[in-house]
Amino acid sequence: MKVHVITHTHWDREWYRTYQEFRIYLVNLIDNLLEWLETHDEYHSFLLDGQTVILEDYLQVHPEQYDKLKRQIEMGKIIIGPMYIQPDEFIPSGESLVRNLLIGTLICERFGAIMKIGYFPDSFGQASQIPQILKGFGIDKAVFWRGLCDEDIKETEFIWESRDGSKVLTLWLPFSYGNGYTMLTYTEEAIIFVKKAAQYLGSMATANNMVLMRGWDHSGFSPELPEILAGISEQLQKEGIEIVHSSLQNVFMDIEKEKPDLKTLRGEFRKPKTMRIHAGIDSTRMDIKQLNRKNQNLLEKYVEPLCAINWVFGDSYPGQVINQAWKYILQSQAHDSICSCCTDEALRTVKNRFLDACEISDAL
Repeated sequence: MKVHVITHTHWDREWYRTYQEFRIYLVNLIDNLLEWLETHDEYHSFLLDGQTVILEDYLQVHPEQYDKLKRQIEMGKIIIGPMYIQPDEFIPSGESLVRNLLIGTLICERFGAIMKIGYFPDSFGQASQIPQILKGFGIDKAVFWRGLCDEDIKETEFIWESRDGSKVLTLWLPFSYGNGYTMLTYTEEAIIFVKKAAQYLGSMATANNMVLMRGWDHSGFSPELPEILAGISEQLQKEGIEIVHSSLQNVFMDIEKEKPDLKTLRGEFRKPKTMRIHAGIDSTRMDIKQLNRKNQNLLEKYVEPLCAINWVFGDSYPGQVINQAWKYILQSQAHDSICSCCTDEALRTVKNRFLDACEISDAL
């Protein structure tokens, strides 16, 4: 069994603290990460939660770090994309989910690399058309946690199919995006942890590969991991376990090499048996939901069609201004934000961004 350890963080931009409070932690995280990567070639990679808005948040504070950040991304040390934010998949419109990937992709192009995997570690259930949307961007792989249970499937890998026939190879994280976060630094305890994980996850794997996600909400980059792996690799090999610091790209590459016989699942996944999907969020803070719908309708049904007609007749197209409005909307469609499962202080920022987007749309 090959155990892939993925170092990452899951970054809620606002939740039990406000966006600005959490950004202080974000700046410290990326500062420390960049400094570490400059002098530690043995560190494999760090997954920046699949959302590129984090790059904008950081560079607003440290624009002078752009070249250093871009270099580490191009080298594959910091893995970014493909989305702009980590969305809720049900409350935003289909067009919003498309714009999330479109804007995320455009930002990745500026940095010279993109993770071509739909990464939904904490969305509160999975919408049925996600494979169709991903395939529209040339993405044929997905990773998620919530919404499945052992009544649906007992394997961690399967083919997920939308109603239009679009299919993506999918990795399910039944024990969350932090299933390797509690692995201790002490050699014997770490070996016991990995063996127990291999016992549970290994029995669910369709190929000879399993994933330990070493990260959690607003966690650091685990600089100690290479040393831990060096201390336990030899002993684990005697047990038939190969453990490596890896990436999700490598995981899928190794799975595809083995060509396992995979089941196909169709439709949405919103079952709370193994992990809650917070069904009540659909009706919390209706003022936020209404503002979201108003913003989507303004841009999708009025502003963009009218601006496109004007462009046909020779006027300039205000694409950058429209994209700014979309960014404000998308930032407030992050899963904790649009679902309103955060503090009143955090929701003030969510509401203000929607109001800013409304002002742009009304003016246009």
